[in-house]
Amino acid sequence: TKGAPHRVVVIGGGVLALETADCFLHLGSQVTLLVRETEFFVRFMDAVVNQLAIERFVAAGVTVIFDDEVAEFYGDAQGAVRGLRTEKGRELAADLVRLNIGAHSELGAVEGSGVAADHSILVTPRMETNAAGVFAAGDCAAPLNPATGQHDYVKLWAPAADMGRVAGHNASCDGKIEYRHGTPIGYTYLFDLVYYWIGHIDPVKSGDGFTVYSRFT
Repeated sequence: TKGAPHRVVVIGGGVLALETADCFLHLGSQVTLLVRETEFFVRFMDAVVNQLAIERFVAAGVTVIFDDEVAEFYGDAQGAVRGLRTEKGRELAADLVRLNIGAHSELGAVEGSGVAADHSILVTPRMETNAAGVFAAGDCAAPLNPATGQHDYVKLWAPAADMGRVAGHNASCDGKIEYRHGTPIGYTYLFDLVYYWIGHIDPVKSGDGFTVYSRFT
């Protein structure tokens, strides 16, 4: 397509990275996927579906590189990117680099305060932190999920709004309502396949009383 970059490197192996690679390939770009992990969909798909997705991407012409990450970018005299070098010594030419490596919470407001955080601020189902009377909600917060015993990092607008409602109520009137974790569900369309996922299918969780099932229709 006229105006599409000739060489594109997409960094990441999650849903947005794969959708981005799919889009640029359909625009006529030469696409390389650089994935730090050893598979796609680390939090969403099992090994069977991962292999199916990899095969489809490779067959469509995408160059897929696993288990490597960016060491540095380089550009021209005008400041435009011209490529990158990886930690394992690869050099990838690029007219455009797209980073799809997840969301990062800005935690500067709680640094050194004693408020517990691990990538996000850790909160109870009431959205209260380990500091009594201090609440957090939205993209910066990771509420405890009673079903898994782990803190869920959910950076989406609908859950963020629900967290804010719970936090606001409890903070303003010493309320006891709790944030309810919905059943995780997702959807994407890549090439000629539709992918759905429902439930807790993170491999870390699946080994602790959870089982992952794949079905093809």
